[in-house]
Amino acid sequence: MKLIKDLLYTKGNAALDIARVCSLISVISFWVGVFTGRITGDALTVGGGIAAIFGGAAAWIYARQEQEGTE
Repeated sequence: MKLIKDLLYTKGNAALDIARVCSLISVISFWVGVFTGRITGDALTVGGGIAAIFGGAAAWIYARQEQEGTE
């Protein structure tokens, strides 16, 4: 449980970091997309959507780090 809290909260576990939560959601959606792509056989479309989700999550984390000045 401590590992999950360390992954989802800001430095010192002071507050929930929405960027990290969204990244976790994108990882879960990736695995849902993998299984969906395997079932439907349309892996290219599913992969494109997942790439967009990952790109958005990465941009969000970068923007938050720039705003907060954290590393």
